[in-house]
Amino acid sequence: MIRTESTYNKLLKYCYLALLFFLPISLFIDNLALGLLIIFSIINNNYKWFVFLSSLAPFFFYTIFSGLAIGVFNDEMSFYIKLLPLVLIPLATSNIDRDTTEKGYLFLLLGVCLAQLVATYGIIDYYYFTEGKKVALRSYARINDILNFERPYLGFLSAIQIIIAGNLFFASKRKIYFFPILVSIVLIIVISARLAILITVICCAIYMILKIKDNTLRWIIGVGVPLLLTVLIMLSDLALKHRFIQIKNDSRTIIWEGALQQYKNSPSKSFGFSSQQKVDENQNAYYSESANFEYPPDKSRFLEKKYNTHNQYLNELLRGGYFGLLLLLMPFIYVLLRGRHKENPLGLSLVIALAMFLFVENVLERQMGVYLTAIILANAIKYRDET
Repeated sequence: MIRTESTYNKLLKYCYLALLFFLPISLFIDNLALGLLIIFSIINNNYKWFVFLSSLAPFFFYTIFSGLAIGVFNDEMSFYIKLLPLVLIPLATSNIDRDTTEKGYLFLLLGVCLAQLVATYGIIDYYYFTEGKKVALRSYARINDILNFERPYLGFLSAIQIIIAGNLFFASKRKIYFFPILVSIVLIIVISARLAILITVICCAIYMILKIKDNTLRWIIGVGVPLLLTVLIMLSDLALKHRFIQIKNDSRTIIWEGALQQYKNSPSKSFGFSSQQKVDENQNAYYSESANFEYPPDKSRFLEKKYNTHNQYLNELLRGGYFGLLLLLMPFIYVLLRGRHKENPLGLSLVIALAMFLFVENVLERQMGVYLTAIILANAIKYRDET
């Protein structure tokens, strides 16, 4: 009996490591790994329910009950299924030991390296074998096709790659971890991922402040270095600088105006529209009937792409009202207020990085986003309560 439990426990760990490794590169294998992870966690039957209750599970069930209340449950079934890992991952990973949890981030780092390699191939092919020398990469409409990845998600993964690699360096003192840090920084600059550089600067500063014991050195590195990097970028002629300058012309300004217009017309500020489909329909109606486009082809692009709100917080305010937004924020608040940050600066840095990313993307509408959200929050919550 002891041998059988030990075997299943090992299989549970292997599935967890596979889940993180394939997260950036293969949705099919990730789904398979999650299914096996759930099976072996059921066999082990050793859950830590505090991880479940303080995760986004309450948010998930609220979303379902809201859909049932207005009769859209069947129409939005696929959306609820996509959110299901918010419940399954915290439960399935709650009995994984801390060593395996930390090793999992190493496997995530390796998976991101593969995704970066594919993106680098696309950039080289673009610059040297197509019209790349004539058109700036920062303004190229087919940037996602070039990278074989969406720029915001590649930038976000590269940013958390820097955080994870920095943590591994502090833990092991192995200089090899400087390589993924360097690659990630270069890639963020080349693809002009604005939020990624902000996440990198802010989260690394927070990590340094928590990790370094000497007060003077801590504040010099944690505050001085980010300020210096900001000044250098602003004084340079990098594409990244021009991307920051172009923020006032960003598509998100139109998108967020539409979301705010929806909020004004919401049937209930407390409970919202209770339907993701309704939120998306209203957003598309705004592009079609009310939005002002300075460049006419932009209207066709918006209607063709059917852009969502590009802000998870705004989306939940519309879909679930104040209650939905509060339930989304609860695990983040829990980690920020009750986390043991000095013992686990990695967990805090990743949670803050995720919270920042939610400001510009509807992360929970993508499978990879749901997985990342559930894993980062569950691991941070579990670390605090285990400690």
